Amino acid sequence: VEKKTSVYVGKIPEGMSDEAIKGLLEKCGSFYSWKRVEDVETKKPKGFGFCEFEQADSVMRALRLLNGFKVGQHNELLLKVDSKTQAYLDDYFNRRIHAIKKPTVGGTPPIDDAKAQEMLKKTQDEEDDKAKSEIAEVMGGLQESGQLAEIDRLNAPPA
Repeated sequence: VEKKTSVYVGKIPEGMSDEAIKGLLEKCGSFYSWKRVEDVETKKPKGFGFCEFEQADSVMRALRLLNGFKVGQHNELLLKVDSKTQAYLDDYFNRRIHAIKKPTVGGTPPIDDAKAQEMLKKTQDEEDDKAKSEIAEVMGGLQESGQLAEIDRLNAPPA
């Protein structure tokens, strides 16, 4: 049973809706919750929040694809996990490698670490490519709706 894993999502630009953030996050995998922090007094959303993903693979994909992801002309998202979650992700990755290395029932010999990592990376790359194209669709929708232009306007550096 996998444990829930929480990811910090920061540097969310002013004007970016929760729906847009959730749209990007869900392309990385299913999640239990998205909680954007609000200013106590104004109730306006702050530039960060937390996403609790259902699977470790989804967290790793979000970190690979959305950390540093450019939103408009002036902003890049920041995604990170705490040290406890990172240790869990490292352990999960190692368990995946170990599972790939096991000999099969037919008696084929086990494979080495490098080959197992290569096989896992190939699988991740294929899944990432699919997610990237879905993320591009989300961004295309933001472009068409005018939300991306508004984000750029709100976050432009002072002239």
